[in-house]
Order: sequence, then structure tokens, then C-alpha cells
Amino acid sequence: MNCQEFEQRAWAEPNCDEPEFVRHMNECPDCGPAAAELRAFDGEIGASLRVDCPEGLAARIRARQALQDADEAAPESGLVTRLRDWLFGNPGWVGAYAAAATVLLVVGVLRGGIEGATPELMPLDQLVAEHTLEEQFAMKVDMPVPRGDIEAMFGQFGARLVADLDGVTFANGCVMENGVKGVHLVVDTPQGKVTVLVIPHRTVDGTRTLRFADYQGRMSPYGKGTLAVVGGDSRALEPVEQRFRQAVQWL
Repeated sequence: MNCQEFEQRAWAEPNCDEPEFVRHMNECPDCGPAAAELRAFDGEIGASLRVDCPEGLAARIRARQALQDADEAAPESGLVTRLRDWLFGNPGWVGAYAAAATVLLVVGVLRGGIEGATPELMPLDQLVAEHTLEEQFAMKVDMPVPRGDIEAMFGQFGARLVADLDGVTFANGCVMENGVKGVHLVVDTPQGKVTVLVIPHRTVDGTRTLRFADYQGRMSPYGKGTLAVVGGDSRALEPVEQRFRQAVQWL
């Protein structure tokens, strides 16, 4: 299957599980990441059209229950903001997504989700839990990420790579909340895959642990923001955290 055939099939059936489709997605450095985001986007469209059950609600409930968050305020998921940022950050795909983006915007209006006043920030542990649960598709992507891509992502936040980060199978610049971008990576370890989130606009006071769903995590200060590592096996968390501290230098 070549790239043109893959793209046609991806638009028609983004969740296709045929062996040739899956093989091309895992092996092609151009089609793989685009298809992964298309799958996630397709899921967000379906969830968003169910107005009675807003997108991200299940993840939000699980995160709140697992974290035992006593605060009853439930900040909006920022789907419309993240979608707008993703679209204009990837001009090659804008035309194909335009109609779907319009639908999502209309749904946002129906929910009263268009931002007027500045949204309040959600608790940091909830942000980590919610982002991890909403983007679990990233754990299924299995393709080595070039060092240059990782360097470019950290360079946006005033940091540079001073050592290799082996085992990175997913890397993306994600909107964390309120239009602020961060870094979302997945690292393969002997204990399983670990999600790494760099949240540049929020800082945590010392190292904190968290638990939600089937995951365990650590949050700690990182540059002017926060580094969060999340995985199914706690033994993998601190080694991954130390690798990122040694490999990334904040300027």
C-alpha cells in the first residue's frame, strides 16, 4: 500500500484494521502520525455530536473519581480551542477538516461552550489525568520519533536536547488548556509504555504522586513548568523522569 492509497483509505475508514493499512501506518513517518491524529479527531467528532453526553465527560468523571477531587466545578475540556489550534497548525489537512470543524463549533454553541470570560484553570492533577485518558490512542502508536522532531518541540519552550532520548514512540505538541501548548510524548520501557507531559505554563510545588484509572504518576517542577510521567507500573516512572532531566537543558 502506497501513501496515496493509504490516505484515501484513512479518510474513508480511519479505524481500518486491515494488515496492509496497519503496517503502513506503523512504518511510514508521514502517514503514521497523521492517521493517528485523524483517528483521534474522528472519535472527537462522534463524541461531540452526542450533545447529551459531551466529549471527554467519561474521562473527566474517571479522573475526578480517581483523584477524589472535592471541587464540584467542572471546567470545559477545551475541545474547540484544541481543535482550532490543531487545524491551523497543520495547514495540509485544513481543507478536509473544515466541515467537521464547523460542526464541532455549532455543537459548542449549543452547549454554551464558546469562551466569553477567561476559563479558570483546572487542578493540575486533573489536567494530567484528563489529558492522558483522552489521548490514550498515543499509547498504541509504535514508531520511533527522530531526535530532530523532539528537539524542535522543546525548542519552542526555550529548551534544548543535550542527549538522546531513545524509545520515544510518540511525540506531539498538544494544547493542554486555554490554548496553551505543551509536549506530549510516549516512551517505551521494559515495564511498559510511559506517558510524558511537559506543561510549560503551570508549576507544581515539589514532587507529587497521583493515581487514576489503572495509572500511576509523578509530577515535579521542570524548567518554569511541570513534568508529569504516567504509566501502569510505578517502577518505570522515576527512571523516565531522570532521563528527561538529563537530556533536556532549559535555557
